[in-house]
Amino acid sequence: RVKARMADAAQAMRMQPQEADPESGKGRDWVGGIQLAWTSPPIVRAVRPGVHQEFKRPITPGDRLATVGGASVEGLDREQILGMMSRTPGLGFRGANSRAKARMAEAARAMRMQPQEADPESGKGRDWVGGIQLAWTSPPIVRAVRPEVNQDFKDPITPGDRLATVGGASVEGLDREQILGMMSRTPGLGFRGANSRAKARMAEAARAMRM
Repeated sequence: RVKARMADAAQAMRMQPQEADPESGKGRDWVGGIQLAWTSPPIVRAVRPGVHQEFKRPITPGDRLATVGGASVEGLDREQILGMMSRTPGLGFRGANSRAKARMAEAARAMRMQPQEADPESGKGRDWVGGIQLAWTSPPIVRAVRPEVNQDFKDPITPGDRLATVGGASVEGLDREQILGMMSRTPGLGFRGANSRAKARMAEAARAMRM
């Protein structure tokens, strides 16, 4: 299986990516039973049965390829990484954190069901997904955020922010089912903040309610 993966990598290197990766806008390839999207670093989209036997920890969709033969792939492009994989058998993966994995699982569940509740402001539905309550406007708007969620993000998410990207791909114009599908397979979420005037208005409204 390891030799087959090295051969797959050598073959892939001589060709264009096998297919497009909708979430990231990049290409993706099957290499030795592991489907990699060529983000930076590459992200696992799917794993064929039996591949796990080679690894100490099971690989799951959402994991990132971190090393090949013990050398970091950070900042390398598809051709460079495939070159390394064609010569070196050892692959190392970095798992999505547990909160991100829980969010992916919740998105998969939500996709099979109706929205959890109505969103009075928009007339659309809304769902809690991994500690973030999203109203299904276009693009989705954040209605509430549990405090611990902001540990996963560089810039704190606040109510009024918009979901802009999933796995680096824009969600503009996509519907609830399409976005939840992306969220169930990809851990990375990107938000666009409400403008400062709108945030100030929301803060004033919250203060007025307490008086």
